[in-house]
Amino acid sequence: MKKILIVVLAVIILAGGTGGFYYAKVYANPYNRTLKAIQKSTEATSGDVTCKMKFTLVPEKYEEVTGMALTKDQEDMMNYANVLLEKTIFELNYKQQLNKKNPIDSKLQYSLSWLYDNEKLLDIMLGMDEEKFELLMPSLMEKTIFMNKTDIYDQMGLDMKDFDFEKYFSIIKDNEKLFNKVDQEEYYKIILDSFEDSITKGDSVSVALANGKKVKCREYTIEMNYEDMVKMMEDVKKQMEDDDALKEYIRVVALEVLQELNDSKDYEAFNLEKEEVEDAIDYLEDEDDFDDAYEEMMASFDDALVELDTMPESMDLDYTITYALDRKNNFRGMKMKMDSGFFAVDYDYVMNSINEKIDFVEYVDNEAINAMDLMEKDEDELYELLEDIVIDAGDKIIENKALDSMLTDMKDNSELLPSEYSSMLGSYIDEFQGNKEEFIELMIEQMLYSIQNPYGFDY
Repeated sequence: MKKILIVVLAVIILAGGTGGFYYAKVYANPYNRTLKAIQKSTEATSGDVTCKMKFTLVPEKYEEVTGMALTKDQEDMMNYANVLLEKTIFELNYKQQLNKKNPIDSKLQYSLSWLYDNEKLLDIMLGMDEEKFELLMPSLMEKTIFMNKTDIYDQMGLDMKDFDFEKYFSIIKDNEKLFNKVDQEEYYKIILDSFEDSITKGDSVSVALANGKKVKCREYTIEMNYEDMVKMMEDVKKQMEDDDALKEYIRVVALEVLQELNDSKDYEAFNLEKEEVEDAIDYLEDEDDFDDAYEEMMASFDDALVELDTMPESMDLDYTITYALDRKNNFRGMKMKMDSGFFAVDYDYVMNSINEKIDFVEYVDNEAINAMDLMEKDEDELYELLEDIVIDAGDKIIENKALDSMLTDMKDNSELLPSEYSSMLGSYIDEFQGNKEEFIELMIEQMLYSIQNPYGFDY
């Protein structure tokens, strides 16, 4: 237990301490400016990011990936799917307002939308604020399912309400002089050797934000070679193995964190025993024991590198990233394409705002349902709720423009499919679209019957 605790602390300390590695090396070249942008991203307390993803099947790589020949029917089906995928976008949107004093009280929203022909087909949203977690599916129901954090902490035996994270971050900050004894130039050189020649400066561009505004930026391109990345991480790991200054920094900060946990009895918030914390303190005070924990962390690093070095040869893990930086050295846009087997994914990121007030989406008219209360409802009450949800979803499906558009395209392009499927699919779609309300009502009846009679079967 104490080794695991120390390894976890080491990772947190490294993440907090390395943020200021290259602050002074900003405008000398594209590489330094990129590092500055990365640093600013990690230090940001708020952000609104959108990522659009487009998928494409690559028939030419099927045999290489699967070891089996691609049949004519399979190729036809993949080409048919690509016609539909051309109008399909998966859009992620992440909003965060960080609470620096207590990060677990931060506010965030994470939404995923399936768009077809620029209309929403399905979506799901996860949210968190100071008091609760939320789950919403706006395209299917006008309800918000939530769980209060206090209920979750009670279930887990945790007491996080008044926990002060800030004083632990201060311990990391207060040991900055000790961290500065680490030869940061060595790590800088390792990363520089890997990426300096891979970044090229591009043209001046304008990035369109979600609110319609445009931000003037400078575009850069970086060629990411997978083997070079793995080698860079191996070199960093070798440097860390023999870095006594880094090792001592981690040991001292971890020791001070544990001593504060012990003195303030904050360990109770994490359901830890006093003896566990004191054992870990004794472990850190003995430098030989800490060497064992440090070696364990390096061994875990080694295991991860071995896995990275044994990826399938059929996967093209080299890729190009094009990104845009504004005049304040903030990332504003990023595009890349990744090939994974016989499908490719295009990513298009936009940073709509950074370190500004975030406009969170609110569904104030939704009925709020406490998930913990559901456990106390009887079967009749649960059925009534599920009936309401299913009927609500059915109504929204009937009105869904994206579904209509996709079904129309599925029918119009069905000639791309093997002949035994094309005519059959077209007739099914015609029948569904001509009698959509009746089909949905029948589906609702069957679903509700299954809910009421989970062990009932009709033969």
